[in-house]
Amino acid sequence: MTKKPKPIFLHILAWFFHKLAHTDSAVNPLEVERKFSISGDEEERIISALTSLSFVLTHKENMTDIFLPSPREGEMMRVRQIVPDTKARAHKRIFITSKKWVRTNNGSKERQEAESEISPWLGALLVVAGRFINNAPLLNYTKERLIYSGTYHGFACVASIDNTSGLGKYSGHYLEVEILVPANIDTSEAQKTVFALSQTLLNGERPYIEMSYKDMLTAHSKTN
Repeated sequence: MTKKPKPIFLHILAWFFHKLAHTDSAVNPLEVERKFSISGDEEERIISALTSLSFVLTHKENMTDIFLPSPREGEMMRVRQIVPDTKARAHKRIFITSKKWVRTNNGSKERQEAESEISPWLGALLVVAGRFINNAPLLNYTKERLIYSGTYHGFACVASIDNTSGLGKYSGHYLEVEILVPANIDTSEAQKTVFALSQTLLNGERPYIEMSYKDMLTAHSKTN
Protein backbone atom coordinates (compact mmCIF):
# COMPACT_ATOMS: atom_id res chain seq x y z
CA MET A 1 0.00 0.00 0.00
CA THR A 2 1.44 3.38 -1.04
CA LYS A 3 1.66 5.87 1.79
CA LYS A 4 0.28 9.36 1.26
CA PRO A 5 2.48 12.46 1.67
CA LYS A 6 2.52 13.99 5.15
CA PRO A 7 0.04 16.92 4.72
CA ILE A 8 1.36 19.41 7.29
CA PHE A 9 4.97 19.04 6.21
CA LEU A 10 3.85 19.12 2.57
CA HIS A 11 2.43 22.63 2.99
CA ILE A 12 5.52 23.78 4.89
CA LEU A 13 7.76 22.47 2.08
CA ALA A 14 5.62 24.23 -0.55
CA TRP A 15 5.71 27.53 1.40
CA PHE A 16 9.50 27.38 1.76
CA PHE A 17 9.93 26.37 -1.91
CA HIS A 18 7.83 29.28 -3.17
CA LYS A 19 9.77 31.72 -1.02
CA LEU A 20 13.01 30.48 -2.54
CA ALA A 21 11.58 30.53 -6.08
CA HIS A 22 10.21 34.07 -5.63
CA THR A 23 6.77 33.07 -6.83
CA ASP A 24 4.60 36.09 -7.62
CA SER A 25 1.50 35.74 -9.83
CA ALA A 26 1.65 39.41 -10.85
CA VAL A 27 5.30 39.29 -11.90
CA ASN A 28 6.32 35.80 -13.00
CA PRO A 29 6.15 35.34 -16.80
CA LEU A 30 3.91 33.03 -18.77
CA GLU A 31 5.67 30.23 -20.61
CA VAL A 32 4.19 29.85 -24.09
CA GLU A 33 5.77 26.54 -25.04
CA ARG A 34 5.03 23.60 -27.30
CA LYS A 35 6.87 20.27 -27.39
CA PHE A 36 7.21 17.97 -30.39
CA SER A 37 8.49 14.41 -30.69
CA ILE A 38 11.35 14.14 -33.18
CA SER A 39 13.69 11.40 -34.33
CA GLY A 40 17.39 11.46 -33.62
CA ASP A 41 17.99 11.72 -37.36
CA GLU A 42 16.09 15.03 -37.49
CA GLU A 43 18.39 16.78 -35.04
CA GLU A 44 21.02 17.80 -37.59
CA ARG A 45 18.44 19.24 -39.98
CA ILE A 46 16.73 21.20 -37.19
CA ILE A 47 20.08 22.63 -36.07
CA SER A 48 20.80 23.65 -39.65
CA ALA A 49 17.39 25.36 -39.87
CA LEU A 50 18.02 27.21 -36.60
CA THR A 51 21.40 28.38 -37.82
CA SER A 52 19.87 29.67 -41.04
CA LEU A 53 17.45 31.72 -38.91
CA SER A 54 20.43 33.22 -37.01
CA PHE A 55 19.68 31.30 -33.83
CA VAL A 56 22.75 30.75 -31.67
CA LEU A 57 23.66 27.76 -29.50
CA THR A 58 23.86 29.29 -26.02
CA HIS A 59 24.04 26.19 -23.82
CA LYS A 60 24.82 22.50 -24.12
CA GLU A 61 23.95 20.87 -20.83
CA ASN A 62 23.20 17.63 -19.02
CA MET A 63 20.17 17.95 -16.74
CA THR A 64 18.58 15.90 -13.99
CA ASP A 65 15.07 16.95 -12.98
CA ILE A 66 13.74 15.87 -9.58
CA PHE A 67 10.08 16.56 -8.81
CA LEU A 68 8.94 17.44 -5.31
CA PRO A 69 5.44 16.69 -4.00
CA SER A 70 3.05 19.65 -4.13
CA PRO A 71 -0.18 20.22 -2.18
CA ARG A 72 -1.72 21.99 -5.19
CA GLU A 73 -3.12 19.90 -8.02
CA GLY A 74 -1.59 20.76 -11.38
CA GLU A 75 1.39 22.55 -9.87
CA MET A 76 4.96 21.44 -10.51
CA MET A 77 7.81 21.95 -8.05
CA ARG A 78 11.15 20.88 -9.48
CA VAL A 79 14.82 20.77 -8.47
CA ARG A 80 17.05 20.81 -11.54
CA GLN A 81 20.72 19.84 -11.50
CA ILE A 82 22.65 21.20 -14.50
CA VAL A 83 26.12 20.09 -15.51
CA PRO A 84 27.68 21.77 -18.58
CA ASP A 85 28.82 19.51 -21.38
CA THR A 86 32.33 19.65 -19.94
CA LYS A 87 31.13 17.05 -17.39
CA ALA A 88 32.99 19.02 -14.72
CA ARG A 89 31.09 18.44 -11.47
CA ALA A 90 32.61 21.60 -10.03
CA HIS A 91 30.42 23.54 -12.45
CA LYS A 92 27.15 21.88 -11.37
CA ARG A 93 24.39 24.42 -10.79
CA ILE A 94 21.05 23.93 -9.02
CA PHE A 95 17.79 25.62 -10.01
CA ILE A 96 14.34 25.33 -8.51
CA THR A 97 11.29 25.90 -10.67
CA SER A 98 7.61 26.31 -9.91
CA LYS A 99 5.03 26.03 -12.69
CA LYS A 100 1.26 26.26 -12.55
CA TRP A 101 -1.48 26.47 -15.16
CA VAL A 102 -3.22 29.83 -15.56
CA ARG A 103 -6.02 31.03 -17.83
CA THR A 104 -4.77 33.72 -20.21
CA ASN A 105 -6.61 36.79 -21.51
CA ASN A 106 -7.48 35.02 -24.78
CA GLY A 107 -9.03 32.06 -22.97
CA SER A 108 -6.19 29.59 -23.47
CA LYS A 109 -4.13 27.93 -20.75
CA GLU A 110 -0.40 28.45 -20.33
CA ARG A 111 2.01 27.80 -17.53
CA GLN A 112 3.30 30.52 -15.25
CA GLU A 113 6.90 29.97 -14.27
CA ALA A 114 9.10 31.07 -11.37
CA GLU A 115 12.73 29.98 -11.25
CA SER A 116 15.72 30.73 -9.04
CA GLU A 117 19.25 29.41 -8.68
CA ILE A 118 20.10 28.05 -5.24
CA SER A 119 23.14 26.50 -3.59
CA PRO A 120 23.84 22.75 -3.99
CA TRP A 121 23.40 22.14 -0.24
CA LEU A 122 20.00 23.84 -0.25
CA GLY A 123 18.97 21.80 -3.29
CA ALA A 124 20.03 18.61 -1.51
CA LEU A 125 18.04 19.66 1.55
CA LEU A 126 14.88 20.14 -0.54
CA VAL A 127 15.30 16.73 -2.15
CA VAL A 128 15.81 14.99 1.21
CA ALA A 129 12.80 16.81 2.69
CA GLY A 130 10.69 15.99 -0.37
CA ARG A 131 11.62 12.32 -0.14
CA PHE A 132 10.70 12.23 3.56
CA ILE A 133 7.38 14.02 3.03
CA ASN A 134 6.47 12.00 -0.05
CA ASN A 135 6.91 8.67 1.72
CA ALA A 136 8.26 7.36 -1.58
CA PRO A 137 11.16 7.95 -4.00
CA LEU A 138 10.87 11.20 -5.93
CA LEU A 139 10.21 11.07 -9.67
CA ASN A 140 13.27 12.02 -11.72
CA TYR A 141 14.73 11.73 -15.20
CA THR A 142 17.72 13.02 -17.16
CA LYS A 143 18.26 14.71 -20.50
CA GLU A 144 20.93 16.15 -22.70
CA ARG A 145 19.78 19.57 -23.93
CA LEU A 146 20.94 21.88 -26.70
CA ILE A 147 19.55 25.40 -26.21
CA TYR A 148 19.32 27.82 -29.12
CA SER A 149 18.25 31.45 -28.74
CA GLY A 150 17.14 33.91 -31.39
CA THR A 151 14.42 36.25 -32.63
CA TYR A 152 11.46 35.21 -34.76
CA HIS A 153 8.57 37.46 -35.83
CA GLY A 154 9.73 40.03 -33.30
CA PHE A 155 9.75 37.65 -30.32
CA ALA A 156 12.75 36.43 -28.35
CA CYS A 157 12.49 32.65 -28.76
CA VAL A 158 14.25 29.63 -27.30
CA ALA A 159 14.41 26.31 -29.13
CA SER A 160 15.64 23.32 -27.15
CA ILE A 161 16.56 19.91 -28.52
CA ASP A 162 16.32 17.22 -25.84
CA ASN A 163 17.56 13.64 -25.68
CA THR A 164 15.73 12.21 -22.67
CA SER A 165 16.22 9.04 -20.64
CA GLY A 166 14.43 7.58 -17.64
CA LEU A 167 10.95 8.16 -19.08
CA GLY A 168 10.36 4.56 -20.16
CA LYS A 169 8.53 4.35 -23.49
CA TYR A 170 8.48 8.15 -23.62
CA SER A 171 12.27 8.44 -23.61
CA GLY A 172 13.72 9.87 -26.79
CA HIS A 173 14.24 13.10 -28.69
CA TYR A 174 12.05 16.19 -28.43
CA LEU A 175 11.98 19.74 -29.72
CA GLU A 176 10.66 22.47 -27.43
CA VAL A 177 9.92 25.97 -28.70
CA GLU A 178 9.29 28.61 -26.07
CA ILE A 179 8.48 32.31 -25.70
CA LEU A 180 8.21 34.01 -22.31
CA VAL A 181 5.61 36.77 -22.11
CA PRO A 182 4.69 39.06 -19.19
CA ALA A 183 1.83 38.07 -16.90
CA ASN A 184 -1.64 39.35 -17.85
CA ILE A 185 -0.64 39.85 -21.51
CA ASP A 186 -2.61 38.39 -24.42
CA THR A 187 -0.62 35.36 -25.57
CA SER A 188 -2.26 34.97 -29.00
CA GLU A 189 0.63 36.37 -31.06
CA ALA A 190 3.22 34.46 -29.03
CA GLN A 191 1.28 31.22 -29.60
CA LYS A 192 1.11 31.88 -33.35
CA THR A 193 4.84 32.56 -33.43
CA VAL A 194 5.66 29.37 -31.54
CA PHE A 195 3.67 27.31 -34.04
CA ALA A 196 5.12 29.21 -37.03
CA LEU A 197 8.69 28.62 -35.86
CA SER A 198 7.93 24.99 -35.06
CA GLN A 199 6.54 24.40 -38.55
CA THR A 200 9.61 25.99 -40.09
CA LEU A 201 11.96 23.80 -38.06
CA LEU A 202 9.92 20.63 -38.63
CA ASN A 203 9.22 21.17 -42.34
CA GLY A 204 5.48 21.33 -41.83
CA GLU A 205 2.74 20.90 -39.27
CA ARG A 206 3.05 18.26 -36.59
CA PRO A 207 0.87 17.54 -33.54
CA TYR A 208 2.48 18.82 -30.37
CA ILE A 209 2.87 16.70 -27.26
CA GLU A 210 0.45 17.84 -24.57
CA MET A 211 2.07 15.75 -21.83
CA SER A 212 4.79 17.45 -19.83
CA TYR A 213 7.92 15.50 -18.96
CA LYS A 214 6.51 15.11 -15.46
CA ASP A 215 3.28 13.69 -16.92
CA MET A 216 5.34 11.20 -18.94
CA LEU A 217 7.33 10.26 -15.87
CA THR A 218 4.18 9.80 -13.80
CA ALA A 219 2.59 7.60 -16.47
CA HIS A 220 5.77 5.54 -16.74
CA SER A 221 6.01 5.09 -12.96
CA LYS A 222 2.45 3.73 -12.80
CA THR A 223 3.39 0.89 -15.15
CA ASN A 224 6.31 -0.24 -12.98
